[in-house]
Amino acid sequence: MSTLQFAELSLKRNSLTRNLPEGNEELQWVSNTAVLIYGEKDAVLVDTFN
Repeated sequence: MSTLQFAELSLKRNSLTRNLPEGNEELQWVSNTAVLIYGEKDAVLVDTFN
């Protein structure tokens, strides 16, 4: 039986946030994550990037 492994990529990027009160610019971001699950012969990419 093959052992499964994974690799993760997470990115934090600026967002086009609307209606956010002034003074909260540090809250104007979104996070995206992609995960690669792989074994000896096969792999699956699970991503949430839009």
